[in-house]
Amino acid sequence: MLSGCGTSGLTGLYKVKGKITLQGQPIGNVVVTFKPVEVDAAKRPAGGQSAADGSFVISTLKPGDGAYPGKYKVLVGRFAANDTGKFSSDTVPMKYRNAETTPLEYEVKEGGNAFFTIDIDEPLLEPVFPNIREREK
Repeated sequence: MLSGCGTSGLTGLYKVKGKITLQGQPIGNVVVTFKPVEVDAAKRPAGGQSAADGSFVISTLKPGDGAYPGKYKVLVGRFAANDTGKFSSDTVPMKYRNAETTPLEYEVKEGGNAFFTIDIDEPLLEPVFPNIREREK
């Protein structure tokens, strides 16, 4: 049984909270994924989605439980919806969506984690909505 400051239960996960901004302004509906740097079958990716104010909470096994200790590459993605509810291609620049190119890293520590702020420093891509008629052929 694990106990102590920062633990989120019996699983060895530690809470991680943060905020994501676009050129300094909060941005919602962004998927944040923590991908472990080291390959370890015991560690899983973790993730969350930002609220309208940019805040997010990372989860692995259940909502808000956190992530395993270790180093992570942080990936972010965001899909826009048009007025018919169809979702576009990812609008976040590719460098933030690929573990090989993302400049974002975070280390989850046992016993407590600093509030993690992510700032996307370049404009989002123009949404590209799938052509529904092409799909129907």
